Amino acid sequence: MKRWVERVALMALLGLGVQGCAAAGGNADAGRDAGGADAGPGDAGDFRDAGERDGGGDDASTELDAGSDADVEPDAGDDAGADAGADAGTDAGTDAGTDAGTDAGTMPPMITLDGVVSDAEWMGAAHVVNTRITRWGPGENELDGLRTVVRDGRLWIAIEGRVEPPPAGSMDSMNGIVAYLDVDLPDTTSGTTFSAMSDVTGSLDRALNAAFAPPAGFRLHFGFGTRAMGTAGTPVTNGAAFDERVGWRHIAMNAADFPWIVGTEAPMVCGVGACETSILLTTLGVTSGDQLGLFVRITNATGDAFDSDQTLPEDPMVVGGSTQLVTVLHTITIP
Repeated sequence: MKRWVERVALMALLGLGVQGCAAAGGNADAGRDAGGADAGPGDAGDFRDAGERDGGGDDASTELDAGSDADVEPDAGDDAGADAGADAGTDAGTDAGTDAGTDAGTMPPMITLDGVVSDAEWMGAAHVVNTRITRWGPGENELDGLRTVVRDGRLWIAIEGRVEPPPAGSMDSMNGIVAYLDVDLPDTTSGTTFSAMSDVTGSLDRALNAAFAPPAGFRLHFGFGTRAMGTAGTPVTNGAAFDERVGWRHIAMNAADFPWIVGTEAPMVCGVGACETSILLTTLGVTSGDQLGLFVRITNATGDAFDSDQTLPEDPMVVGGSTQLVTVLHTITIP
């Protein structure tokens, strides 16, 4: 059984509001311990801002369908006072989020977390895209875009994409959208490693428990994502009921049993084709000037298939469809 973490105790010790996971539910896939997995060759490299990347191209890939049918893949501001259009391609996203959409002149009046993303709502946010067409077909497993902005004491994130619908009789997709955050680039004295994770209980937790190989400067602090997409008018969210398929986990706090972060501090809503979320900067433990690193992938229910060709930011080093190696990060600087 997952243990519940008292928020008052955590506030006293760490200044973070988290809540422990509930008992495992959802689907019956057997989990795996990623603790013995080799982090891979990516550990030797320096991280790169996605703005420096080549766009890359489509690639053929073999399938590593782990724990599922072989046909169901991986399981798998403008600057204040500046012209709003002239530098939109740099400040608003193609510099990979180093500006992170924090320029004062283009903040939208409000972002509504409803799982529906629009340019108007996310105006001024950093925006990177994946141009590699998914090989599973429309509506299956794809990552299209990533938007981030820091405002109102929160980090706001939108992931445009989806995972395939659940098989008959299940509420969980065979796959998951998984995202990982380092809140203190390039410091490597805090956080944990992917090989240290060993939480195999809980729907999203098992999918997050994957042996990705990030750059040497990346240390894992938080993970978030979803194992289910919403339907029209009925999104999937980590509300008061703590749906174990969706939400945020403070992995660095306990790599063996990821604590769940309460929805009031980190709400997340997944619609038909996008997930939107925000998290308090105080929960992340960040202050002005801190640099964050983020990447998004698709993996299977047990976090041990890497044959997806979908990456955010788009990673030119994805070869043969394997997304286990991570060479490009989306970076965010806290204003």
